[in-house]
Amino acid sequence: KYGYHAAMDSVLKLRPEEISSLWKTAMERHYNPLMKDTMAVAGERLLPLGESGSINISPVYSPDAKYVAFISEKDVLSIDIHLMEVNSGRVVRKLSGATRSSHIDDFNYIESVGTFSPDNSLFAYTVVSKGRNYLAVVDVESGKTVQNIPMPGLPVFNNPSWSPDGRYILMSGLVEGQSDLYLYDYHAQKLERLTNDQYSDIHATWSSDGNTIVFASDRGKDTDFRYFRFGSFRLCLLDVQTRSIEVMDIFPGADNLHPHFSPDNERLFFLSDADGFRNLYEYDLETNTVYRRTRYFTGISGITKFSPALTLARNNNALAYSLYRDGKYTIYRTETEDPDFVREKMNTRQVNFLAATLPPAGEYGDQQNKQYFNPSQVEQLMARDSLFDEVPLKPRFQLDYIGNHTIGVSAGRFGTGLTGGINAMFSDILGTQTLFGAFALNGEIYDLGGQLAYLNQKRIFQWGASLSYVPYRSAALSYFPDEINYGDTTLQVLHEALDILRTYEAQVGLFAYYPFSMQRRVEATASFARYHHRLDRLSNYYYQGIFAGAEREKLPVPDGFNLARLEAAFVEDNATFGLVGPLDGRRVRFSAEQFLGAADFRAYLGDYRQYFRLRPFSFALRLYHYGRYGKSEDSELLPPLFLGFPTHIRGYSGNSFSRNSSIETGGFNINQLMGSRIFVSNAELRLPFTGPERLSLIHFNLLPSELALFVDGGIAWDSKGYVNPEVNNVANIDRRPVFSGGLSLRVNVLGYLVVEPYYAVPLQRNFEGGEFGVNFVPAW
Repeated sequence: KYGYHAAMDSVLKLRPEEISSLWKTAMERHYNPLMKDTMAVAGERLLPLGESGSINISPVYSPDAKYVAFISEKDVLSIDIHLMEVNSGRVVRKLSGATRSSHIDDFNYIESVGTFSPDNSLFAYTVVSKGRNYLAVVDVESGKTVQNIPMPGLPVFNNPSWSPDGRYILMSGLVEGQSDLYLYDYHAQKLERLTNDQYSDIHATWSSDGNTIVFASDRGKDTDFRYFRFGSFRLCLLDVQTRSIEVMDIFPGADNLHPHFSPDNERLFFLSDADGFRNLYEYDLETNTVYRRTRYFTGISGITKFSPALTLARNNNALAYSLYRDGKYTIYRTETEDPDFVREKMNTRQVNFLAATLPPAGEYGDQQNKQYFNPSQVEQLMARDSLFDEVPLKPRFQLDYIGNHTIGVSAGRFGTGLTGGINAMFSDILGTQTLFGAFALNGEIYDLGGQLAYLNQKRIFQWGASLSYVPYRSAALSYFPDEINYGDTTLQVLHEALDILRTYEAQVGLFAYYPFSMQRRVEATASFARYHHRLDRLSNYYYQGIFAGAEREKLPVPDGFNLARLEAAFVEDNATFGLVGPLDGRRVRFSAEQFLGAADFRAYLGDYRQYFRLRPFSFALRLYHYGRYGKSEDSELLPPLFLGFPTHIRGYSGNSFSRNSSIETGGFNINQLMGSRIFVSNAELRLPFTGPERLSLIHFNLLPSELALFVDGGIAWDSKGYVNPEVNNVANIDRRPVFSGGLSLRVNVLGYLVVEPYYAVPLQRNFEGGEFGVNFVPAW
């Protein structure tokens, strides 16, 4: 109630600093003696120190040790399965390309690994699509996925292992919470259940002759399902012909995991925490003798204790393992008879968990455990008819986020202004329903706007609704001679008129999404909006330069109008993002819209973006078209599309025309960049300039940035075509493609926004030099 400082003082009679000091002292006294007798790391790094990153896990050898596949974030942007040619030490390619495809969502890199076919030509691993596991089979030579195999009746499985004859793939599967071993006949495409009990069976691999399967399981005397007591994982041998299982009584109470047969099938290599760490052990099947082969104080491990961390080549003595040390997972490769390995004979019944026990240990710690864990209480609990009380879930909206809460007042010669706003997001405890609200004021009370939106994500079909009232404000300042009454006198004055036009949009909308995968979805939107206007004129009068008065009046405006909109869209996005924009992959959006009401037309959008990572460069290409088609496509209610926005073609901004209009020649003017239809193409060569060390040219994480050489091009036109005829003595508009080229620098400012200063040379403009500009958007 009063904070942990007061609680420690009143309950423990110690200040927090004293407890921290005692904690540190106890940890050092407990662990320091255990960290003395450690061995040097056996083997050599699979990857050089500067190329490996911090996560390198789950190595798996091909049967003849020609290849080794492993999981790594060596490319910085993502975690992938990589294939290395062992003799040359060259990383040949990625094998996890299926995760980039539109129908595959991910692969299990935490607690699963793949397997090679006996002839090294194929590699199989587990992928995820629509919440189910599939077996992806990759051609090793080309890296292409040749099959995605579903397992009917088996929604979750991992750690596949190919049989020596190439016919079967062994895996650990989960059905309704029960973990068993399954055998998939790759030729007949049939799935068979090998074990069927409540015990957990994991990490199964074959002997080199294919007659025996070794796996880890919690079957044994220390597992009792009546009291929800689960024992440690023991090594088990399954005879493929008879299906009989032998439980090996090695290191009782310890977790013995990741077993592999030696090529001669006479020994087992496995990982165990029998000494409180996680070390490599060897078990001689004939003599029943166990040897400890490593003595590492951090342990051989993947991200979790069930992550594959050890591999042996089936046909020779090549061995690889992942070691966690100095905050990194590093893979080392060696051989089973490496002289750097220790060979300590161990008592198969002896375990010591002191290193895996938090202090205080020993008699005092045991007494505390007995105090808080009473077996008789557990039995009383199990005797109840029901262990759990079922109550209906009643989700309620709770505040998740609140921001942008500001308020301000300003005063000036054009009146008093108000500013302020607040955003808030609410959701239920499961996050399946979200409610968003935003209100903002920027100007006068007439500039108050807001939005409410609701999103329902209970099912794969997601839908929502929104209600908004948004004022769009624009202004024009003009000067002209006028006259005002000043007492009985009429004065000739200069009239300074500020016309403030507000266009109000009151809109209600419905929207829905249906994802096919994590990369693909379809969208649908329907909305109805009412538009109306308000025009205020703020007038200041000046007589011979002296302020003579002011007034405010409301001017007449056109009648309001209604506009309905229907949209359907297809979206695909498998891009991998850097710090200022995408670096690899593809982004696509195709949509069709129908507008009804005051304007009747159709609009089509095609936006295709492709990124190629060339290391250290990346090449980006975009093709973009947006057009209005129909009888109202050139309606005065709609502003024309403008090609010169810096997000389209840099170097042709509206301001540049006003600055350089006196020297524009050759019949080129701003009208040639406007129409009801536009097409844009962009190409960029991008170089990560500052940022992470393994990604950027200069290691500087404070302001990540990217240099880009760009070429922009495009054309605008309307329903009259590329050449508009002369109308009312106004010269015709000769449409033509326009291009520009230049250099830009995108900077990520503390993660809040991306700023892009650029210099563009417009090739169709007839003035010297180019145009400097600034964008405030991430890279397209």
